[in-house]
Amino acid sequence: MLLYCNCESCKKPFSLKQKANSRISLEMKFGKEIRVHCKHCAKDQMKHVNDIRAEVNNTTVIIAFGLSAMLTFFLWSRYGAISTVSAAIPFVAFTQQSKRVNSFNKIMARR
Repeated sequence: MLLYCNCESCKKPFSLKQKANSRISLEMKFGKEIRVHCKHCAKDQMKHVNDIRAEVNNTTVIIAFGLSAMLTFFLWSRYGAISTVSAAIPFVAFTQQSKRVNSFNKIMARR
């Protein structure tokens, strides 16, 4: 899961280094206001926890797809068609990521 917010001056989205599973845990770690640095215009800003959004990390899904393809290839000679069950790994990874993103974006902290 990637966290991002929009810059106030250049209006472009940029990703954050901070990691959290929910807004509440993000608030507990860093406080209600988080100091962020825009990579496009190099401006420091203070963002409220509710201004931060989450999106699915596609890198994790791609790694899961590659792992699934290799696992299916190696297991095919030993177990046959039943090894195609390992093709579900990317779908499980994407489902897990999307549930985390939806729960992060849905729950807001008090202002």
